[in-house]
Amino acid sequence: MKLGVKYSKSELVLLLYRLSLKVDINKSREFAKKVIKISFAMGTPEEGFNYVSQIINAEHPKNKEELYACIIYNIALKQYDKALCILNQTQYKEWSDEKFFKIIRLICLERCSFLTQFLSDLNNLRSELNREEKSLLSIFEITANVHLNYLKVAAKIFQNCLNHYKETDAFPYILRLATNLFEPTESINFVEQAYSIFSERDDAFGMGTTIANKGLLELEMKNYNSALRLLKEGKDILRLYGTQHLNIIENNLGLSELFLDNKKDALKHFQKSIEFSTTPMPILYGKINIAILETLCQNFSKAIDVMESIYEDVITHKVDRVRQRYFSNFAVIITFSNKSNEEKENAITQMRKYLDRRYPHRTVDIANKLEKIIKRENSCKLSADFFFPCYLEYWYSNPLNSLKLKGLSY
Repeated sequence: MKLGVKYSKSELVLLLYRLSLKVDINKSREFAKKVIKISFAMGTPEEGFNYVSQIINAEHPKNKEELYACIIYNIALKQYDKALCILNQTQYKEWSDEKFFKIIRLICLERCSFLTQFLSDLNNLRSELNREEKSLLSIFEITANVHLNYLKVAAKIFQNCLNHYKETDAFPYILRLATNLFEPTESINFVEQAYSIFSERDDAFGMGTTIANKGLLELEMKNYNSALRLLKEGKDILRLYGTQHLNIIENNLGLSELFLDNKKDALKHFQKSIEFSTTPMPILYGKINIAILETLCQNFSKAIDVMESIYEDVITHKVDRVRQRYFSNFAVIITFSNKSNEEKENAITQMRKYLDRRYPHRTVDIANKLEKIIKRENSCKLSADFFFPCYLEYWYSNPLNSLKLKGLSY
């Protein structure tokens, strides 16, 4: 029987999935993951969703096997909020109490910025975890502490991981976290170690995200041409895994182009980053970066309009870092505009309330300079050096790797 003549490969996978449901549940799981993987290449999120919906109800699973495939699908698409909503529904409690779903729920809590709850639930589950699972969840534990501004705690957990998890699947992803834990000159050594391990393991997703993070470090060190080259290289790899993974790299490509004075290209990258984002924080970062760009183009009213349009989302966001970046940049924008001195002084006051978590002294220094400009004690010209660019880095790994679900291995 020559199925290949009648059916495309994707249609054949669907047929085999339906057959496996009647014969072998374990096989059905593998085919479900293949269907989801194929959906990434379907062109648009809507086409991918329609394709996956041919095997499962991706929003309202009817049984345990559909729940399993549904959660995999949403995690793979970075739709953590949808996965968390499904796992929290009482009708799935009998199944979602299994350890696999408990771990996935923890990851969703962290990704959705329920950080305190994540840390509490992680401590409650820790005794049930094996070494691979502890290593995996260390990634999210470190990021949760960073987002809570507990940088010393995050660095301590990182150092502990270096001593205990070197042979685990998640270890190179832990190394990659150094991007935002230490100074760029120190971080780059850990990032290069991560890349070597990813290369040995033939982990293309790990390699692409690590190249991108190295590009970010070059960007922070103001090596803009090197940053642009690395970010483009990373993008060529990551485009294979769907647009849901490209928002971070598009954002940083925009900053590289902005600092190389290619403002039209920078704007295109920021707009793509916003389009590809699935969570609020990178969307807000992209808009703040656009406001910075408009200010450097002397379009102060446009920049202020952008900032004012996101104010409510900023002040209600769960991560304080968003407010740090917003108020510092808003103070710079308004200081160089034609707004009243009172408005400028109020903006600087707000800026001082949200000191940068890594470089608090820089926030103070820039605030002092802005005050002198208002008082005409300093005649500094507007430049990129005043701003606090909104960088993004790859924090997450594919959690399905370390949970022995290789069908969706990135």
